[in-house]
Amino acid sequence: MFLYLKQIFIVLVVINITQFTYSKDSINKEAINNYIFELLPHKSNEAKRYLKKNINNPYCCYLLGTIYLTEKDLRNANKYLTRAAKMGSLEAINSIGDGYYSGDIREKDHKKALECYVEAAKKGNGAAQFNAGSVYFKYTKSLKTLQKAIHWFDKASKNDDVKELRQYILICKKKAEDKLRQIKRVKKASNNIKSTKKNSNRTSK
Repeated sequence: MFLYLKQIFIVLVVINITQFTYSKDSINKEAINNYIFELLPHKSNEAKRYLKKNINNPYCCYLLGTIYLTEKDLRNANKYLTRAAKMGSLEAINSIGDGYYSGDIREKDHKKALECYVEAAKKGNGAAQFNAGSVYFKYTKSLKTLQKAIHWFDKASKNDDVKELRQYILICKKKAEDKLRQIKRVKKASNNIKSTKKNSNRTSK
């Protein structure tokens, strides 16, 4: 459902990757993100070799897992995304959520997917905020879960990480708000009917 987001956030290396220097604590994400994704297949082995040299950097580890994921090497994708997530990569945590949701690198489980999305969402990851809102909206069982959907859509709509999707996110938020109002109207009407019946019964007695 949300895997198309990967095409927006997958930021992979293609040309002259060795010009970038990474450390465990710092990385120029934007520099890598500016490379053209379409050129990646021509330099994928070079990219993987370089990222493996910097495997202790959470973001590099995440990128490596993502490359393997795009290549359908699910074993290595899961290996490196899991490692990156343990090191605190929010992108990796969100990707693992995608894996649970789709069933590609984890056993399909939307509840575990939601746990991953919420974990990364609470720490400010825009894609995870949108994903959390989407799952809450799809599996709405109460006003509370619908309100959570609206909460995360609202957070995502204000997050520059997903500014390219802002209009779409706002549409999703509006749909959730419309559904919330509809449920409230139905609930209010139901309560009014119950109240009328009670008063009618009292009167008849």
